[in-house]
Amino acid sequence: MNWKKTIALALTFIVLGAYVYFVEIKQHESKKQLEEKSKKVFNFVTDSVKTIALKNSFGQFVIKKIQGEWRITEPIYTQADKSTITTMLNSLKNSKKETTFSVAPGELAQYGLGQGAIKVRLSLEDGSTDSLELGEKTPVGAYVYTAKTDSQVFTINSSVKSTLDKKLFDIRDKKYLHFKRDQVQNITLRNRYGKYEFEKTGDKDWTFVNIQRPANKANLNSILSKLEYSNAKAFVDETGTKLRQYGLSKPAYQVDLLVGTDKGRKRLIISRKIKGKYYAKDDSRKPIFQIDSLLVKDINKKMKDFRDTDFAEFKQGEVNRIEIEYPDTLIRLQKDTTNNWLLADSAGRKAEISKINSFFSNFNYSKIEEFVKDGKYNPAKYGFDKPSLKLSLYRDDQLLLQATFGKKKGKNYYATTSAYQSVYMVSETKFKQLKLKLDKILEPKPQPEKSGEQKAA
Repeated sequence: MNWKKTIALALTFIVLGAYVYFVEIKQHESKKQLEEKSKKVFNFVTDSVKTIALKNSFGQFVIKKIQGEWRITEPIYTQADKSTITTMLNSLKNSKKETTFSVAPGELAQYGLGQGAIKVRLSLEDGSTDSLELGEKTPVGAYVYTAKTDSQVFTINSSVKSTLDKKLFDIRDKKYLHFKRDQVQNITLRNRYGKYEFEKTGDKDWTFVNIQRPANKANLNSILSKLEYSNAKAFVDETGTKLRQYGLSKPAYQVDLLVGTDKGRKRLIISRKIKGKYYAKDDSRKPIFQIDSLLVKDINKKMKDFRDTDFAEFKQGEVNRIEIEYPDTLIRLQKDTTNNWLLADSAGRKAEISKINSFFSNFNYSKIEEFVKDGKYNPAKYGFDKPSLKLSLYRDDQLLLQATFGKKKGKNYYATTSAYQSVYMVSETKFKQLKLKLDKILEPKPQPEKSGEQKAA
């Protein structure tokens, strides 16, 4: 074998490969990139835009980035809607020329360009500006005529025009309040029934400060969700001076949030119903705006509606001993190391696991029908001195939870738990589900095998 020829041939292929890659492929890629770049209408970095001057069918607007936040400075001074502005800029940045053609002076008007066009001008951090006019839609296809000079017209996707042709209401910020829900530490509500204060305990739970009892977190989360995400339906006073006219000189409802580690206050005041409408004002901003009645419905509840209606809360996995006691009956069940439930004080008879799981489920999901009394009470008044039913859950010798049922009243029973010094009403249906009968929960006794004579007989 001629090694010199082989090496020379290999070097030739390497040189040819390098030529193809660096000259042919790279040139093709560069050409393609240049073509793509030439199609782009704008070439800017989104964060570099400082000002947007916009003229559309609804008026003229100037939007400026001030201390990192978008603000409308003309025709009024107010906060802009961040998502709307971001959509505008992304739409402009991603727009591409579909077709391009030259026009003679004075021909722009026939494409809807010139005096009646939508016009946008961007001012960048480096002091440069870039602008665009958008005219009529093309006869065919979803495109619109646009121009940057008076001698050339090009078409782009018509969605860009839709993004820019917005009312002041669409461009402005419409949030009731500005906050992050996970940072709220305290909620105070004022409504027709009184003043209620709630404090966060843990990541998701709330305590009713007025009575030091668990609060209904679903109802509170519904209020926070509406405050955080709902938008004003209309703005009725930009100056915030017409408080009396819109029922806000003496608000019918008020929400105060303490937010963050420094517990900064966010306040929303809400009017009574005026000709079928509710008006509100963020304490930190001037405008008065109309809000949805659903927020008022959530706020205007009685104390009982803000209380947690769970009668008993426990973790089933922690329980390894159950006592069920009612007149003349005491059932003791113990969980063994194989997770079987055995009847105590017996020859290890097993309880049906499905019946025990059903008991736990019924107990854990019991609901309070009525709140009767908080604080000290006379046990005999409610029949707790001679209970109709007493349920005790243990982890070894530690009492986890005890529930006591007293007298029956109507279709409910008085009940209390060891968790709080309170008296509740629990339904008769739930009472019956929890009052287990021994013969209903034990597995059937195994039948003794028949002897040979018995089988023959």
